[in-house]
Amino acid sequence: AQLLWPVSALVEAIASSKYDADDIGTSHSAWVDEVRSEASRFASNLAIASMTPRDTDVLWASASQHVCRSVVEGWSRNKRVSQMGAAQMQLDLKEMAAAFKACGATGTPNLALAEEYVTVFYQPTEDELGRWMFTHVHMWSPKVLEAAVSQYGGAMGWNRKMVADWVERARAAVQASNASSNVM
Repeated sequence: AQLLWPVSALVEAIASSKYDADDIGTSHSAWVDEVRSEASRFASNLAIASMTPRDTDVLWASASQHVCRSVVEGWSRNKRVSQMGAAQMQLDLKEMAAAFKACGATGTPNLALAEEYVTVFYQPTEDELGRWMFTHVHMWSPKVLEAAVSQYGGAMGWNRKMVADWVERARAAVQASNASSNVM
C-alpha cells in the first residue's frame, strides 16, 4: 500500500497548514482534498487488480495506517497548535475518514494513531499530560512525542522554561522506555 500511495507531499502540506487559530473554521484543511484525490486513485488501482475482498481490506487498512502516520508527522512539524487548532485537527480527521469511505474503503480506516495525537490537547492537568506521555511513548518517534508535548504547552500558554522542562521529561520517558526494552 505504501508503494501505491505517495505521502511526502502530504506531510509537507499538513506541516504548512495553520493549527494555531483562535476559532475553528467550518471546513476542513486543504490537505484533506489531496487525501480524497489519492484515495480515489488508490481505489481505482485496487479495482483493476484481481484480488480477494480480504486482500483488498488488508490493503485499505495498510493504506489508512500509512496515511495516518504521515498525518501525525505533518502535525508534529507545526510549531504552534491552539485548542481551536486541535478541534480543526479532529474535523480534518473526520473528513479524511469520510473520504476513505466515499472511495470504497472497506472496514473502518485505521486512524487511531492520529486520534491519539489529538487527545494530548484535551489533557486538563499536568498529571494527566504526564500519564498521556508515558502511555504513548511507544507509539511515536521521540521527535513526534516531543512535538506533541511542546504544542500542548503552547496551547496551554506555558512559558518556554515549562515547555522545555516537559520536553525534557518526554526525552527521559523515551530513554527509560528504550532502556527497559533492552534489559531482556
